[in-house]
Amino acid sequence: RWPGSVQTLSRAAMLQGETQRLLDSYVSQDLEFMAGSVEGTLSAQLVLQCQPERRRALIRQWIASSGFRFPTSKKLQHIISDVFQAGPDANPLVHWEAAQVRRYRDDVYIMSPLVEHDIYQSFAWDAQKDLKIESLDLTLEASYLEAWAEKIKNGSLMVSFRQGGEVIKPAGSDKTLTLKDLFQQFSIPPWLRDRIPLLFLDDELIIVWGVCQVDSELGKNS
Repeated sequence: RWPGSVQTLSRAAMLQGETQRLLDSYVSQDLEFMAGSVEGTLSAQLVLQCQPERRRALIRQWIASSGFRFPTSKKLQHIISDVFQAGPDANPLVHWEAAQVRRYRDDVYIMSPLVEHDIYQSFAWDAQKDLKIESLDLTLEASYLEAWAEKIKNGSLMVSFRQGGEVIKPAGSDKTLTLKDLFQQFSIPPWLRDRIPLLFLDDELIIVWGVCQVDSELGKNS
């Protein structure tokens, strides 16, 4: 009855596909300008300046480009209202399936759910070998300790996690900082702070893994 319908529908589908690819290209370019201060994050302030339709498109594209499945429309609205529109001092979380969206200061993160981690575990580290922390799927490399080699020979090296009250004087600084102040200074998100290995040499905190260390020439054993 409609002999040209197949060709018409095929042409319409092709045009719709081209339009979608063009829109995706524009949104991808927008994402570059909406980036937060940490790689892979979005700036809440910049995204909220967008019109609602553009905002939703940006967040969907960000989720897809990060390798996660789209949330439902209702969950997407929660991401906007509960995370992007949260106060700067809040620590919001929205999750679905195998994804989490969190915010610290102006940066909005998307990640896999955090695995269970025992903050009370500790390890004696033979500095001649790498140390694998199974609960974090993290390997501490022995080569990181080269500057401490001589002192470690005559001391006891332990790895543990924040319990409260720890302080450190970072190399090059004239101030001793609590870990809370240190993490704020280095913009470490709250959900990561109890997962950062702390290295103690004879009960002195010498290294906050991946963040800072004390001057290796000024430790207690110098």
